[in-house]
Amino acid sequence: MKKAFYLVLGLGIGCDVVIGAKDYSENPEQSTKECAATILSTSPYPQATDMYYRNAIVFSLSEKDSNASVQLFDAMGEPIEGSQQWRDDSLVFTPSNPLLPSHPYTASIDYCGSIEPVEIDFTTSWLGESLLDGHNMLVGKTFSVDLSSGNVVYPTGVGDLLKNLLQNTFLIQGIDAASSSVDLQLALSMANSIEQNFCVPTIDDFPALDLSGSPYFSVKDSGIFIQIGGYEMTLYDFSVSGTIAPDASLFDWIRVKGKLDLREIYPIVSDFNFEFEDADAFCSLMDGFEVPCEPCPSDGAAYCLSLDIEQLRAHEISQEIESVCAINCHELCEDNSTECENPPQFDDVCD
Repeated sequence: MKKAFYLVLGLGIGCDVVIGAKDYSENPEQSTKECAATILSTSPYPQATDMYYRNAIVFSLSEKDSNASVQLFDAMGEPIEGSQQWRDDSLVFTPSNPLLPSHPYTASIDYCGSIEPVEIDFTTSWLGESLLDGHNMLVGKTFSVDLSSGNVVYPTGVGDLLKNLLQNTFLIQGIDAASSSVDLQLALSMANSIEQNFCVPTIDDFPALDLSGSPYFSVKDSGIFIQIGGYEMTLYDFSVSGTIAPDASLFDWIRVKGKLDLREIYPIVSDFNFEFEDADAFCSLMDGFEVPCEPCPSDGAAYCLSLDIEQLRAHEISQEIESVCAINCHELCEDNSTECENPPQFDDVCD
């Protein structure tokens, strides 16, 4: 009979987390396996109730066991198909299809440090359940997402610098819904605020939210043009994906990917006390972090860096986005007197 062993958490004292550690001193002949690996951590945790339905199952071991295997079972004990692979000393099981939301599962690992397979029980969160009132729930709602709050997948080491170049929060508003998509409008906030920056143009032709896999969503575009203050940049090979909560109050598990052109970025980093003579100097610094510059989609020159950020959230806020047609050209922009003789009125719409 399989036995389940659970985490012992060292709260606040920095202890290692160990699962399935057993004392074989009383009957050492019970174990015929040749290593003494322990489980340092798991994702999800045992008895977790908030597992994201599209995530993999991860067992982190104290040492690698090439013969270790993971199985996943539903509440009826039926096996879930998937594949496993090692990432350093972590064994990762990826289900072939997304799990069901709000459902219990059991993950089992057989490895050399345990006589019997170790099991953990968990339940997926409600993310993945259908929107309660369809895609129309998103129309008129505004959400804020802060890139600096996410986890940098790539480039490690310097990714935090790149994501913090934008101190502005992105504001996203649903403006029209169809059967499998929602049209969006994108704006930027003031620095360190969620209030709309009326001196920065909105992106009124932002790519539509693809909801063919609703409530999972995705957006792809060859390039998103952004203006901030006196700077301009393009986020090339842009993509974003995630899942919308059933009550449409939250976009969760967002992952954003794209490429930044350092010829556009290096003047901006001077505001963060980094001085570069040119983009070549910026690329030289990146080489020191073993992050090589890549060919840019615009002209093939090797001045681009990929950026991959995950675990972002977009929270609903009580704010309506107003169209801003040009930089420093809106009646609510404090600088419009220097740029516009006749700034657009508050309710004007950009052509």
